[in-house]
Amino acid sequence: MARGLEEWLAPRRDGRPLQLGVLGGTFDPIHIGHLVAAEAARTHFRLDRVLFVPAGRPPHKDPAAVSDAEHRYRMTVLATAGNPYFYTTRLELDREGPSYTIDTLRQLSAMAGPEATVYFIAGADSVVTLPSWRGGLGLLDACQLIVVTRPGLPGEALQRFLDSLPAARRARVHLLPIPEIGISSTDLRERVAAGRSIRYLVPAAVEDYVHKYGLYRPRGAGAGSERAGEAAALRRAGTSGAPEGAGEAAGAPGAGPGSAAGAAGGGAGRA
Repeated sequence: MARGLEEWLAPRRDGRPLQLGVLGGTFDPIHIGHLVAAEAARTHFRLDRVLFVPAGRPPHKDPAAVSDAEHRYRMTVLATAGNPYFYTTRLELDREGPSYTIDTLRQLSAMAGPEATVYFIAGADSVVTLPSWRGGLGLLDACQLIVVTRPGLPGEALQRFLDSLPAARRARVHLLPIPEIGISSTDLRERVAAGRSIRYLVPAAVEDYVHKYGLYRPRGAGAGSERAGEAAALRRAGTSGAPEGAGEAAGAPGAGPGSAAGAAGGGAGRA
């Protein structure tokens, strides 16, 4: 386990219980919708930190249809580098076997300690399928759940899900309406494959990374034919070269206890 994550999950310096947000996903690629949701959750629920967890082996997706984990991790590191409250972990990438959310939440809860509260951030479309996930509704025993929704009343599927929950579990579900951002990773991959721009839909550093390594381009289209070998080279080289403070590539979190970024920005840095 990277020392950076352990430090980042350390108790707050003022003794108050840690409030930790967790946003998992394939992040193929990560886009501004993910970042907006994470920041909205952080500010609305007064979270000390938000942890981004790229999935290693998503059990619900065809492995052949998912980009190499190293590329997805590095794009997430780049996307979160500018926010001292965000941190990207290799937790699921370095774990053997499929990536199950409930295993990750239990591991993070154990690392953060019994006084910490873990908030899992997810979209409404995903939440309504929760009964089919590994552990099912038991996931609500491992965390508080923040459901990102569109403004207005919950959709019918989400309302049915909420109505089906026992009172104790319903109390652990919190709705977070945010403006709708019509961006999906699927659409972004299709745009790149068609030679269309993704500028302003992803952070500039992610756009540059996609083009540098030829991600999402048809096989044989320039750099895209070499991406598997490049990803393997990145794994052999470790994670050097990623932005300092954004993830475990740096070895220590930018907004962790005692860091310069945290001290300047307050909040998580004083935790």
